[in-house]
Amino acid sequence: MTKLIIENRTELSDIDILDLVKAVIKEGRISNNGKQYCCGTIVQIENKHYG
Repeated sequence: MTKLIIENRTELSDIDILDLVKAVIKEGRISNNGKQYCCGTIVQIENKHYG
């Protein structure tokens, strides 16, 4: 069973956060020798960094 826990601690909407999570999942499991999704992703939206 796979479980994702998402805590939105930003001013971004939940829909925006889900789009970012989708982008991370789309990249695939690239951490821990292909066992985990990247947990250190940083994105820039309107000149502000989130990560």
